[in-house]
Amino acid sequence: MPNIPAQWLFRLLALSVVAFAGCGAEAIPPTDTFRPDDGGTGDGDQGGDDGDGEETVCVPTDEICDGVDNDCDTAVDEDFDLATDPDNCGACGAPCRPNHGTGECAGGVCTILDCEPGWVDANLSPVDGCEYECAVSRPSESTEDGSCSDGFDNDCDTRTDDTDPDCATCVPEFCNTLDDDCDGLTDEDFDIDFDPLNCGACGTVCPEREHAVPICVLGSCDIRCEPGYENRNLLATDGCEATCVPADVPNEVPCDGRDDDCDGETDEDYLPYRCGSGPCERNSICHHGTTVCEPRTPFATEDTTCDNIDDDCDGTVDEEWVSTGCVGACADTATCIEGVAACGPPAANDATCDGVDDDCDGVNDEDYVSYTCGVGACQRTSMCVLGIDRCREGTPVDETCNGIDDDCDGVTDDDPPAPASLCPTPPGGTAGCVDGVCRMTSCDPGYADADGSIANGCECAVEASEATGGGSCTAAIDLGDFPDSDSDRTITGKIAPAGDVDWYRIRAVDLADTSCDEFNLDIRFTTGGNPGGVFRIDVNRGTCGTVEPACATNISDRYSWYTDFREGSGTTALGECGCRTTSTYNYNLCADNTAVYYVRVYRPDGGANCNDYSLRISNGVF
Repeated sequence: MPNIPAQWLFRLLALSVVAFAGCGAEAIPPTDTFRPDDGGTGDGDQGGDDGDGEETVCVPTDEICDGVDNDCDTAVDEDFDLATDPDNCGACGAPCRPNHGTGECAGGVCTILDCEPGWVDANLSPVDGCEYECAVSRPSESTEDGSCSDGFDNDCDTRTDDTDPDCATCVPEFCNTLDDDCDGLTDEDFDIDFDPLNCGACGTVCPEREHAVPICVLGSCDIRCEPGYENRNLLATDGCEATCVPADVPNEVPCDGRDDDCDGETDEDYLPYRCGSGPCERNSICHHGTTVCEPRTPFATEDTTCDNIDDDCDGTVDEEWVSTGCVGACADTATCIEGVAACGPPAANDATCDGVDDDCDGVNDEDYVSYTCGVGACQRTSMCVLGIDRCREGTPVDETCNGIDDDCDGVTDDDPPAPASLCPTPPGGTAGCVDGVCRMTSCDPGYADADGSIANGCECAVEASEATGGGSCTAAIDLGDFPDSDSDRTITGKIAPAGDVDWYRIRAVDLADTSCDEFNLDIRFTTGGNPGGVFRIDVNRGTCGTVEPACATNISDRYSWYTDFREGSGTTALGECGCRTTSTYNYNLCADNTAVYYVRVYRPDGGANCNDYSLRISNGVF
């Protein structure tokens, strides 16, 4: 800003003295204000030096409210109470007589008490009174009662339907220190430095004066004269009080504060220079003979809106813009180019554990694929927590028989170094870890494990013959010959451990007969010899490897085969009784039925217990 002469600063200071906000109070004039009786020289208004070293004499007149000692009693405006005077409320020439309303001056502040019917003080300024002609029909507009779409200003706030905040969130901007249009800027459509309706602040209206038009200059109210008039005393309160006399050679280019051509405009041909940056850039002004250039106040302290406007007037456009409509990585890579905002491109998926929403769907790392680390019981699954990929192996413990690699060495249920063992030593045998369970693996000779529990070990003492074989047909226990001469023998045994079978081999001998055959092979469980009915026998005739189809299977009580039928009718006999050694009419042939039999004793359910079974094997016994 160029240097400002002292007299201009003094006059600006005088113009800036406002008694109350919004009332357009005028400046208190300086003591050397032009007086009509001195020809505009300023020599005869008060006592003092007249410029020639001689003192001027104060000529008394009636005291008026003008900031001058008119009656020469050394007191200024003493006859006026600026605190209550409705014609000079707060300052000389500041009336409190609102148009279309009733006002009150109290404490030097003008207040509108009431408006005439049909008139409203919409801008809340007492300067222009109740300036808005409108009849209130509702306290506010509403979408519910239809007043937001009827085309009327129902609440008389100068706003209609969708331009009224009662009806819409974002409305056209008003000068009210609010961001009405939701663009991030406040009152950007108003210039409080030069707007006479919002001079220095929103709602401060500059008053009208005689033969003048109200103007606002750098936030202070002033006047511009009508053609043919001039404000010779530089007081705004009395308007343009003097008749303008054109200069002989009008020249409005110099900034000298004179209206050379008396058109009401002063120095209108002045050639301004520029100052400021962006939307704050402005021309210098020539006011009352002094040039001033003040950039406009920035719309915002930061340039956060993407509008291709330098909102904070720092020479850079939209430099502090941050995306608000994008999410995730699309917000990080969003762009603002020439006032157009755009989200960045999303990634194909969000599989990277980085805490960033790469695919811009509002969720972070949702496509992350977990993996495992560690072995055995130490194996863990990775997790993505707050953008950190973690996989922490478990802590190894001593190995136990549970089907789990507790010590995390890659081997499940491996025995520790001797003499330690995963399984305790059971009575009567040994135990081992099988499929994660301690089981009996062997029994001492003559003992078997009937219930599979290692707590009692090999608790079942088996029959002596079990030790000699019997576990298969080829290793059947040979019981020898059973001639049909009343051979009779009882066999006891156990089916233990589970899945055990007992095989017996017998040779049923059919002795030579001449009259009746005594052959009768009988194999049965003795009374009480099949406890619980859980044991079964299969009887096969033949030799191992070429065993004929079984004679009988799944027998729970008795198998019997014989040839000694005596029943019959007539002369036809059944069986081999009677019989002859040679072919004889009306007699059967005494055949030799001698054969080897294999008898299998088992439990069809595959179970085991320590109960004895008892078999009676006989031949020729009736």
